[in-house]
Amino acid sequence: MASIKLNNKRYFVPLSMTFVDKFMPSANATYVKVYIYALRSSFDTGYEVTIESIASKLNILESDVIKAFEYWKDAGVITFKKGKLGYEIDFLNDDDVEINSDKKNTSTPKYAAKDVTSYIKENDDMKNMYQIAQGILNRPLSSTEITTLYSMYDWLGLPREVVLMILENCAQIGKTNMRYIEKVAISWSEKGIDTLDKAKAHLRASKEFNTIKAKIKTIFQIKDRNFTESELKYISKWINDMSVSIDMIKKAYDITVTNTQKLSYPYMTKILQSLCDGTFDAPKSNAKGIINYTEKTGLDKREMDLIQKRREYIKRGEN
Repeated sequence: MASIKLNNKRYFVPLSMTFVDKFMPSANATYVKVYIYALRSSFDTGYEVTIESIASKLNILESDVIKAFEYWKDAGVITFKKGKLGYEIDFLNDDDVEINSDKKNTSTPKYAAKDVTSYIKENDDMKNMYQIAQGILNRPLSSTEITTLYSMYDWLGLPREVVLMILENCAQIGKTNMRYIEKVAISWSEKGIDTLDKAKAHLRASKEFNTIKAKIKTIFQIKDRNFTESELKYISKWINDMSVSIDMIKKAYDITVTNTQKLSYPYMTKILQSLCDGTFDAPKSNAKGIINYTEKTGLDKREMDLIQKRREYIKRGEN
């Protein structure tokens, strides 16, 4: 059994504001527990601390204890090394932490399949989660899939019910590859979708956005392809940032195609902004603005008359 030598020269249990404000919010809850417990143990010289004793006290895997110390080492909060007699940890002061704060572990941790399997057998809630997961995916889980699901719960800190909701949503759209599911889980974690209520709200918003996208594709007469990533950024800006309606998008599209003879997302964004600001219907005279885009494009009088009529229809809300 490898012991741990904990070195701390202070005579109180300090949980610095730097740690609380800068490091704790983004860390896995299990890693925070390990840090605080080890910090407390560093002041108790009459008690031998081991990886096994910490794991037992906190009811976690021994491998999780080591991962936690590796995490804090990479974050620059502690030093962590293995010697001949066991592990040795130094808790760094705030000045040292500031110097090393750019070191942060953002990679997916590796879990031993046997450790995870053992933990599942001892935990009824986890066992139930894996049984439901296999039902959702309609297949037995491989050892790699078992550890990947566990990382969503342990590393990303997502509750079991949120992990299962991710699985259900991915299965509904036919995306049952574990790599895809893991990417979705990481995305949810980064967005702070870590409760059942937040997950439900996110899925509702996604469904509404997909409905709006379908309507916009119809307006743009796009039938044989999906929107590109660049196009989706514009659409997301219109809907989420500018809060424009479908009617405004249709009007802006008509104006854009009339003035430019094509679908131009940057131009259309300017139109939408002017519609939101209420400035579109009051252009300055002789200005080379949006309303006068075709002024010097070489169009003949008949074409200009048709465009002018189209503009008048648009202003009156006619199609």
